[in-house]
Amino acid sequence: MDADQRVGYEHHYSFSIDDEILSWYNYKLKPGRKTYLVEIRARFIMKKKGDDDENHEIINSERYKIEYIFSHDLTTLFSPRLYYRLEEYWMTEEEVIVLEAKVVDFAKQTMADINYANRQVIPIVISIDVCTVQQDGEAIGCAYERAIRVENLVPVSTWDRSLISYNPYIAWYLFKLQRFIVKDVIEAEVCGICRKDPRIGVQMSVMPCCNHSFHSNCVSQWISANNMCPFCNSPTHLQDQLY
Repeated sequence: MDADQRVGYEHHYSFSIDDEILSWYNYKLKPGRKTYLVEIRARFIMKKKGDDDENHEIINSERYKIEYIFSHDLTTLFSPRLYYRLEEYWMTEEEVIVLEAKVVDFAKQTMADINYANRQVIPIVISIDVCTVQQDGEAIGCAYERAIRVENLVPVSTWDRSLISYNPYIAWYLFKLQRFIVKDVIEAEVCGICRKDPRIGVQMSVMPCCNHSFHSNCVSQWISANNMCPFCNSPTHLQDQLY
């Protein structure tokens, strides 16, 4: 299944049932309800001009699980946190909606299979290739600079409720931040946290208190221990204002 993306990026995805993930994750069971254990497997790929599909470079990858329990008709499988992550893959809201609808259809087809109809836990894997595509006349170095990769994203651990370090307040604050992808390095700010120059394709988050922007992955680590803007020392957040 393919979904064409913004110019210079593509997303290709498929769905499967994998019983092995049942032993990899903790999940909940409730009498009379189905548990849908969903794992995301994302590969970040560089597609160079002239290369065939077998020679594309895998830059890195990530995997994480989502768990859902339903008692009525299955209509949705994606949480706001997953929407957030898929948008970090540079997918539009419309594309995420289409992807979710296809996953729901796959889950319903699986439930109609006699081999799964009576099972309480359905282990679904969503495999996504997040591709940065070298364009005509684009130097390969420039393509690598704007490539979507794990280290440019908010760490998945930020949303993992099973971790001791999980902080729902911090997760909610990051979820609400305005984000954008750097398209012009001249107009972008130097990240005041890591002090690195801006690069095309890197995701930035904007502090609402002062409109200063920083790498999204840097912000997630900074906010966990600080509540002041690194540039101007404006208070970034007050916990009692977000609840």
